Amino acid sequence: MTLLEAPPLIEPVALQSPPPGTGDGSTPGNELPRQPTSTWVPRMGGLAALVVGLAIFGIFAVTPDGSGFVQGVDSRLSATLHIARWQPTSWSAGVASPALIAIGALVAFMLMWEPKQLRRRRWSAVTVTFAAGLIAGFVGMIVARPSPGHLGDLTAANATSFPSVAAAMATGLAIATVRAQFPARRRHDWMIAVAVLVVAVPITVRLATASTWPLDEAAGILIGVVVAQLATTPHPRTRRALRPHQRRVGMLAGVAVLALVVPIGRSYLAILTEPGSAPFDQRSVEWLRDHGMSEFVDRGESWWLWQHLPSPTATIAELPAPPIHLATTSRLPAIIAGTIQPALPGEGRWSVAAADTNDIAQIATTYLRPDPSHPSLVAGVAWINSATTRISMIAGTRQPGGGAGPAGGHVPDQVLPSLLAVFNSGYKMKDTPGGALIEGRTTRHMVDGLATFAITPDGIATVGEWGTTVTADQGYTSGPSSMGSPPTPAGDGAPCATRCPPGDPGSASLRPVTLSTSPGTT
Repeated sequence: MTLLEAPPLIEPVALQSPPPGTGDGSTPGNELPRQPTSTWVPRMGGLAALVVGLAIFGIFAVTPDGSGFVQGVDSRLSATLHIARWQPTSWSAGVASPALIAIGALVAFMLMWEPKQLRRRRWSAVTVTFAAGLIAGFVGMIVARPSPGHLGDLTAANATSFPSVAAAMATGLAIATVRAQFPARRRHDWMIAVAVLVVAVPITVRLATASTWPLDEAAGILIGVVVAQLATTPHPRTRRALRPHQRRVGMLAGVAVLALVVPIGRSYLAILTEPGSAPFDQRSVEWLRDHGMSEFVDRGESWWLWQHLPSPTATIAELPAPPIHLATTSRLPAIIAGTIQPALPGEGRWSVAAADTNDIAQIATTYLRPDPSHPSLVAGVAWINSATTRISMIAGTRQPGGGAGPAGGHVPDQVLPSLLAVFNSGYKMKDTPGGALIEGRTTRHMVDGLATFAITPDGIATVGEWGTTVTADQGYTSGPSSMGSPPTPAGDGAPCATRCPPGDPGSASLRPVTLSTSPGTT
């Protein structure tokens, strides 16, 4: 018997084409696949950007000493909102205090404890409230802005007015409670109105009693809104892959940034590598000033000094030792009477730092405490004997302009054996309307009425008003380019004091040709 077998029938499978607009069917439409990512990265990045942005704004816009860019606007707003007959009281302080808001957060936490549907969200009110308060307090410690009426008050140097901690906590509490208790579809206008009142009433009390600045409250509200938004808004756990055109835009942006960074970096590197002994920080500050950032540098320095004020209670038991002390019988200036009594040992008494071969003092130094409000501050004073020394001026490589003079930007070698001291000059020429005549070269012109430091060919210096007490026909031929400024980097003009040759106290072994005028008092 023959047995015939046939293969099993294969049922046809219907081929399905992808739906219209779905590309190859792997992802909806033309969207690229999403990649998993952590939700904490964008949230923490947002908080970091908030802290940095507010700290920068506080340092430069509402500088603690009252010199901030927008301090004038904030002062006018505060005066407008302040009700003169309203004064801060214990009641107003209690209503507007962060402690009351913290209690409100705990009450909201307890009210949301029982419902099962709120178990995941019941912590949001407490978390957002305290997080907003901590961020506001942290920024406040950085900025250290005093409250109205205390700008520039050294006793209020540790204040934390900006941003308002209470406003940040109240705003965060209101938003987090409403979002946790009532989903979007169940929220009503009256709920939002109540939340606004919770925030607005304490702020109104603080502004009406001039307990805080308007910008403090605005910054606090911003912190509360951002913290609540980041904490209560669900974020997708995936991110889209970059499209080709997005990559091209990113590359073009990178090239543009690089095109800006390269010339800026070259300019900054040039000032860092210039000859001189100025440290990195001074060169950096001067580079910023030379490129239109003087206003920002001034406010940054004001903030730094405000943060590092001397202690009003600290005291010292002894003064620093004199840098140099030579035994001599030379006659010295009178003892300087200090403003703090009793005086410390050696306070106001001169120590000879340099003397000539005839045992005559040429430079003497002393220390004293000039400020009774800060008894730990010590000032150093130097006296130069004009009868046996000579003051002269050497042009720098960059100041007062036109490059180094005949001396080559340094003290000539022939006077080094008699050199006593060298120090920096003062203002840069761009910061003064006056002029200078240094080593026979004139920079700009002398201006009548400006304070002038002038030196004769014999090295005798004087200070006066140009055009009245100091004039060109009086024979003054030397002096620093300006007065009363902080030290300047290497490359600026440098005055120096040299010892006169023995037996010839009035002769000039170094005869600079310098005159200057600068703003100031005479």
